[in-house]
Amino acid sequence: MKYDQARAYEERGDNQSARVLFAEAAREGDRNALHALARNLITRDPPMPGVAVGILKDAAERGDAESSHLCAVIAAQDAQLPDKWTVALDYLQRAAEQGSEASRLQLKLLAHAGDAPLSQRNTWRRLRQRIDVTRWLQPLAGRVVFETPRIVCVDNFAPVEICDWLSGVGQPRLQTAEVYDPITGERLYNAAIRNHSTVSFDVTQYDAIMLVMRARAAALAGVPVDDLEPAMLLNYRPGQHLMPHFDYLDPVRLKEHIAQHGQRVGTFLLYLSDDFKGGETDFPELGWRYKGRKGNALLFWSADANGALQRSTIHAGLPLSSGEKWVFSQWIRRKS
Repeated sequence: MKYDQARAYEERGDNQSARVLFAEAAREGDRNALHALARNLITRDPPMPGVAVGILKDAAERGDAESSHLCAVIAAQDAQLPDKWTVALDYLQRAAEQGSEASRLQLKLLAHAGDAPLSQRNTWRRLRQRIDVTRWLQPLAGRVVFETPRIVCVDNFAPVEICDWLSGVGQPRLQTAEVYDPITGERLYNAAIRNHSTVSFDVTQYDAIMLVMRARAAALAGVPVDDLEPAMLLNYRPGQHLMPHFDYLDPVRLKEHIAQHGQRVGTFLLYLSDDFKGGETDFPELGWRYKGRKGNALLFWSADANGALQRSTIHAGLPLSSGEKWVFSQWIRRKS
């Protein structure tokens, strides 16, 4: 009851009342309330990440697998934490040992363990020791398709098992995609512009696989991970599309927003499926279409090195005629 009441307060924006009730429910043994409190303290105003991390560390020490997993997720995003990936993978191992099936599968994927059996003693420690983070995060060589605007394709950016993991994470949370009204700035549904589905993630909703892919995308682009917007998954089914558009932000209407948060200068797309017909990413001004195979990536820059916007990057997601298309999407910001 207290958990449900706290969620209601949270949805209304009364975070203080939500935190009080989440804390009371957590003290009474409600683990969902404990995790909800930690997420609220990290993602809602006023943010109190230090308090949240303390709560999660204590719960992790007491054997709570979900808290250990959240500690791994938070550690991997902490640019100020020395050896953040070592800390993150240690927590992921702990979560696996505490019974988190999702953590066990992530260790297996990151260790390239394939179909290795997972029942032997010390499996999770051995898998964690096999993970080569340096290899995962090293920049990959791409094929330059256009110099101006700069467009790069990368074959085999991610293993197919990683692609399946990412689309599986997104499937239960899909929502109808929205667009921004250029006059009011409000989000709304407009099927004429886009009628596919999306899911986005805040800093507490990632997992180790997604964070590794974000870091790998940043390495490809040659930018810090902090320059990436929150990750999104895009899903298209037959008849669904995204009309021609620019990814960069309107420099007139959104001048103040750009001054504060930076211009959207680049787009990274990882193609998670290829068993569909149609659905190409179309660049009409360039006379070029791309349909990446599963695991391939596309990186294009909406602004050049001097900040000049590239109008020839106008692009569309063409309608599917059959199958299902999944894409992992990352926008890149630059403040100057």
